[in-house]
Amino acid sequence: MNVYGTLTAAGANGSFLASGSTTSNTTPSLLNPGSILSFDNTNGFQGVSAGNNTNRWGDTTAIALNGSTLQLLGQNNAAGSSETVGTISFDKGSTVIIKRNTAGNTVLTAAGLTRSPNGNGTLSLLTSAAGTLGGVDQLIVANHGTTPGNHARRG
Repeated sequence: MNVYGTLTAAGANGSFLASGSTTSNTTPSLLNPGSILSFDNTNGFQGVSAGNNTNRWGDTTAIALNGSTLQLLGQNNAAGSSETVGTISFDKGSTVIIKRNTAGNTVLTAAGLTRSPNGNGTLSLLTSAAGTLGGVDQLIVANHGTTPGNHARRG
């Protein structure tokens, strides 16, 4: 699925899944430059009140950011908010935003994190406040692979 523009799942029941499913949207999505995919636990939508929903996206469904934004907005409660997605790939100055409202943690878990094959992609991580990444705002990469070795030039 190619996305141009903004897709938002908000309100207590807002989701890109069929009712009760965690895998219905199995088609990987490419978010093109300037596009936004938002999982919004903070705001209501068309008369439906805000609410926490941990199944807005398929847990194994990949998301490709191509100069675009993925955001998880946490609900204001002590329990916090979370979402699990498939591998996130990024290119051309993409952004992941993880913001809690005022209480609780906000946690985005990705199956993996990869740079585009051309190796020129950059990824910015934005949080609710300075110093909150890894604390109340978390990006967890489940399959993080290996740490690259030191490939410094010698000569």
